[in-house]
Amino acid sequence: MNLIKVNHKKRIVVATLIVFVFSIALGWLITGGPIDRPLVTATGQVMQHPWVIKVEGKKAAILSGEEAARLAIEGIKKQYVSEENKILFLKFKEEVKIERLDADNGCNTPELLNIDEAIVKLTEGKDPLTVISGELCEDIKITKCKTIRKNVTSLEAGTEKIKKNGCSGKTEIKTKIIKENGKVLSKEIIEKNVLTKASSKVILVGTAGADLKNTGSGEFGKPLSSMNVISGFGPRGGAFHDGIDIGAGYGAAIYASQSGYVLQAGESGYGWGIIVKVRHRNGMTTVYAHCQSVNVKAGQSVKRGQKIAEVGSSGNASTPHLHFEIWRGSSLSTAVDPMKYL
Repeated sequence: MNLIKVNHKKRIVVATLIVFVFSIALGWLITGGPIDRPLVTATGQVMQHPWVIKVEGKKAAILSGEEAARLAIEGIKKQYVSEENKILFLKFKEEVKIERLDADNGCNTPELLNIDEAIVKLTEGKDPLTVISGELCEDIKITKCKTIRKNVTSLEAGTEKIKKNGCSGKTEIKTKIIKENGKVLSKEIIEKNVLTKASSKVILVGTAGADLKNTGSGEFGKPLSSMNVISGFGPRGGAFHDGIDIGAGYGAAIYASQSGYVLQAGESGYGWGIIVKVRHRNGMTTVYAHCQSVNVKAGQSVKRGQKIAEVGSSGNASTPHLHFEIWRGSSLSTAVDPMKYL
């Protein structure tokens, strides 16, 4: 009776082994490789077969499975993905591979990392991975409209006319950017497309009637080193122009036309903008208007040829120039043509 039971048990073990072997063989045929069976460690822990991330052939991190290892790798790359630009490629500078950990039943329990821990270790550890990225930046560059001013004798001095309205330009620029862990290594413009071509604005500036030479007595010196008179003394546009306008660039030095003392220096509160008024011993007063800044103060004595201000366009002025006046009498009651005294 006992013999029959023993033989019965042997038959069960043999049948179980046959089924087990058959299952392995079938799995091999279907998957093309061995079945990834759970791993039993030396401590008896049953776990899925872990996968390892190797950097330059060395084990860098061990995770619970293939999917976790791949997600960790993708997580490292995504840290350096730009939301603004199109990603052309993402790759590691080092050789990075993921492989099934070579371990057998009875091995010591490996130190497993979760996905977040693996990302931290491989980006902030002793030998962090280096992600090389290629990005495509698409941008629109605006080219400002330039203004060209042309002097013409067909218009009266002091008048202007727009000959041509300009427009700003637009250019689409595509730039290839190479980065290392988010830091830009190089930029290369690979394509330019002009969407709108910029054109200049042309303004005609009248010079007819302007006295461009000093023809006066010489009693007063030139307030600017270059006397480009753009508007003369006398009637202008239905009103009377009490002085002359001398064209110059922003910041050009303005000089005292004659020695005297400063009556006023600073904001005038009128269309003159920032001015300097100088009283002279001969009973004359000079006015320097539309200044950008002043170099003197009220009550100060100045000498002929001394710098007292700089050319600007303050007050009612659209372009930089000096409005220069000479008045006769202490009450500034009579304006005279400055060109007769320069």
